[in-house]
Amino acid sequence: MKSYPLTWLQDCESPVAWDTIPEIEIACFPWYEKGDKQRTWAQAAISEKFLHVRFRCEDKHIYAQFTQPNDPVSRDSCVEFFFAPEPDVSLWYFNLEINCVGAILFG
Repeated sequence: MKSYPLTWLQDCESPVAWDTIPEIEIACFPWYEKGDKQRTWAQAAISEKFLHVRFRCEDKHIYAQFTQPNDPVSRDSCVEFFFAPEPDVSLWYFNLEINCVGAILFG
Protein backbone atom coordinates (compact mmCIF):
# COMPACT_ATOMS: atom_id res chain seq x y z
CA MET A 1 0.00 0.00 0.00
CA LYS A 2 1.25 3.45 -0.87
CA SER A 3 1.22 6.31 1.55
CA TYR A 4 0.59 9.89 0.53
CA PRO A 5 1.65 12.89 2.61
CA LEU A 6 -1.19 15.36 3.11
CA THR A 7 -0.77 19.01 2.21
CA TRP A 8 -1.69 21.34 5.06
CA LEU A 9 -4.05 24.17 4.08
CA GLN A 10 -3.90 27.29 6.25
CA ASP A 11 -7.25 28.71 5.16
CA CYS A 12 -10.01 26.11 5.33
CA GLU A 13 -12.72 28.56 4.25
CA SER A 14 -11.28 29.34 0.79
CA PRO A 15 -11.65 27.03 -2.22
CA VAL A 16 -8.82 24.50 -2.49
CA ALA A 17 -6.16 25.46 -5.04
CA TRP A 18 -5.95 21.93 -6.47
CA ASP A 19 -3.20 22.91 -8.92
CA THR A 20 -0.87 23.30 -5.89
CA ILE A 21 -1.68 19.89 -4.35
CA PRO A 22 0.50 16.90 -5.37
CA GLU A 23 -1.30 14.28 -7.42
CA ILE A 24 -0.74 10.53 -7.20
CA GLU A 25 -1.74 8.01 -9.83
CA ILE A 26 -3.57 4.98 -8.53
CA ALA A 27 -2.19 1.94 -10.30
CA CYS A 28 -3.65 -0.84 -8.17
CA PHE A 29 -6.32 -3.07 -9.73
CA PRO A 30 -7.09 -5.77 -7.13
CA TRP A 31 -10.34 -6.88 -8.76
CA TYR A 32 -9.07 -6.79 -12.33
CA GLU A 33 -10.30 -9.61 -14.53
CA LYS A 34 -10.27 -8.24 -18.08
CA GLY A 35 -10.58 -5.09 -20.16
CA ASP A 36 -8.89 -1.73 -19.95
CA LYS A 37 -7.15 -0.61 -16.78
CA GLN A 38 -8.45 2.94 -16.83
CA ARG A 39 -6.36 5.60 -15.13
CA THR A 40 -7.26 7.34 -11.86
CA TRP A 41 -5.48 10.11 -9.97
CA ALA A 42 -6.05 11.38 -6.44
CA GLN A 43 -5.20 14.46 -4.42
CA ALA A 44 -5.72 15.12 -0.73
CA ALA A 45 -5.19 17.96 1.69
CA ILE A 46 -6.11 18.72 5.27
CA SER A 47 -7.15 21.89 7.02
CA GLU A 48 -8.16 22.71 10.58
CA LYS A 49 -11.76 21.62 9.93
CA PHE A 50 -11.76 19.43 6.82
CA LEU A 51 -10.17 16.59 4.92
CA HIS A 52 -10.24 17.49 1.21
CA VAL A 53 -10.04 14.70 -1.39
CA ARG A 54 -10.33 14.87 -5.16
CA PHE A 55 -10.25 12.10 -7.76
CA ARG A 56 -9.77 12.42 -11.50
CA CYS A 57 -10.80 9.30 -13.42
CA GLU A 58 -10.86 7.96 -16.95
CA ASP A 59 -13.86 5.73 -17.60
CA LYS A 60 -15.06 4.69 -21.05
CA HIS A 61 -18.25 3.09 -19.74
CA ILE A 62 -19.39 5.24 -16.83
CA TYR A 63 -22.35 3.76 -14.94
CA ALA A 64 -24.33 4.58 -11.81
CA GLN A 65 -27.64 3.36 -10.47
CA PHE A 66 -27.29 4.09 -6.75
CA THR A 67 -28.02 7.56 -5.35
CA GLN A 68 -28.63 7.21 -1.61
CA PRO A 69 -26.15 7.28 1.30
CA ASN A 70 -24.69 3.83 2.06
CA ASP A 71 -26.11 2.24 -1.10
CA PRO A 72 -23.80 -0.47 -2.54
CA VAL A 73 -21.94 2.00 -4.75
CA SER A 74 -19.16 -0.51 -5.49
CA ARG A 75 -21.53 -1.92 -8.14
CA ASP A 76 -21.32 1.45 -9.94
CA SER A 77 -18.37 3.31 -11.42
CA CYS A 78 -16.75 4.40 -8.18
CA VAL A 79 -13.57 5.18 -6.29
CA GLU A 80 -12.51 4.18 -2.77
CA PHE A 81 -10.61 6.17 -0.21
CA PHE A 82 -9.08 4.52 2.86
CA PHE A 83 -7.61 6.53 5.69
CA ALA A 84 -6.23 5.80 9.12
CA PRO A 85 -6.41 8.81 11.47
CA GLU A 86 -3.76 7.42 13.84
CA PRO A 87 -1.79 4.72 11.99
CA ASP A 88 0.96 4.67 14.63
CA VAL A 89 -1.56 4.07 17.41
CA SER A 90 -4.27 1.86 15.93
CA LEU A 91 -4.90 -0.42 12.95
CA TRP A 92 -8.42 0.99 12.60
CA TYR A 93 -9.22 2.78 9.37
CA PHE A 94 -12.16 4.33 7.53
CA ASN A 95 -13.31 3.54 4.02
CA LEU A 96 -15.27 5.86 1.75
CA GLU A 97 -16.68 4.61 -1.54
CA ILE A 98 -18.03 7.31 -3.85
CA ASN A 99 -19.75 6.68 -7.16
CA CYS A 100 -19.75 8.98 -10.18
CA VAL A 101 -23.02 10.70 -9.16
CA GLY A 102 -21.87 11.48 -5.61
CA ALA A 103 -23.50 8.69 -3.59
CA ILE A 104 -21.24 7.74 -0.67
CA LEU A 105 -20.84 4.53 1.30
CA PHE A 106 -19.01 5.13 4.58
CA GLY A 107 -17.54 2.22 6.49
